[in-house]
Amino acid sequence: MGMAAYAAELLTFLIGLWLYRRVGYNARILFLAHFDWEVVLTSFKFGVFEMLGSLAWSLGKQLKSSSRRPA
Repeated sequence: MGMAAYAAELLTFLIGLWLYRRVGYNARILFLAHFDWEVVLTSFKFGVFEMLGSLAWSLGKQLKSSSRRPA
């Protein structure tokens, strides 16, 4: 099933690439970075807080499940 997911992603990408080129655009533009360091730093700052929030949620879930052990 994992290989099917990879194949579906690849097929979707190739169809999108084909449609993009059919319209007349250059596919090279899709792979170029169109942002500066300010955008990168802002994204990293957001990602750190997102990661910390997920970590806190996971820790709370773990603590809750470990406190409900059967007698």
